[in-house]
Amino acid sequence: MVDDHAIVRDGVGALLALTGDIEVVGEASNGMEAIRRVLELHPDIALMDISMPVMDGIEATRRVRKESPRTRVLALDSIRREEHVLRMIDAGASGFISKVGASSELASAIRSVFAGDSHLSPSVAR
Repeated sequence: MVDDHAIVRDGVGALLALTGDIEVVGEASNGMEAIRRVLELHPDIALMDISMPVMDGIEATRRVRKESPRTRVLALDSIRREEHVLRMIDAGASGFISKVGASSELASAIRSVFAGDSHLSPSVAR
């Protein structure tokens, strides 16, 4: 899980812990740290924020997909502008979830991306 706000990481982690079948294996607070943690932990999915210090989520996604092709990236961000969504998908993200969406969508999106599908929040798809 990659987000520069600890409260977001804590909240998302708590939500995912309730699922029983999704485990958060590591956290990072910026894109550079995300790359290091992915190479260290080899997660199935990296849940990636876009706007972060040091390195943004778009560049981090591009590098994660290049250096760890088995790790899929699911963007989780409050920015829903078309350019950001398209840049994340172009960088290799398998989906995009809006932080303003329903929390119930998060686990469903993670399961979908884990199964090899893609996922776009309805508000993002519009």
